[in-house]
Amino acid sequence: MKKNITIAILTLACILSLSFAYTQKLAADENLAMAERAEAVAKEMEQRALLQEARALEHSIRAQRAMDEAHKARAEAEVQRMAAVKAKKAK
Repeated sequence: MKKNITIAILTLACILSLSFAYTQKLAADENLAMAERAEAVAKEMEQRALLQEARALEHSIRAQRAMDEAHKARAEAEVQRMAAVKAKKAK
């Protein structure tokens, strides 16, 4: 009788332990799935950030080229103005 009660208690403890381990496994699997989704979202956001950075760099280069062209056009206009002033004085 005593032996049967001990076996029953140990069996109950084993069942409780297994059920607790199973719920822990389910929670861990759920956390892993959430972490994988978060990682995928983070990678996508990183790709978007890199693309935006590349676009910003491209716009910056275009702006620098436009500014260089504007300086060049201004210098040419100044040279033409000086030539016109000299031509006017020469008359």
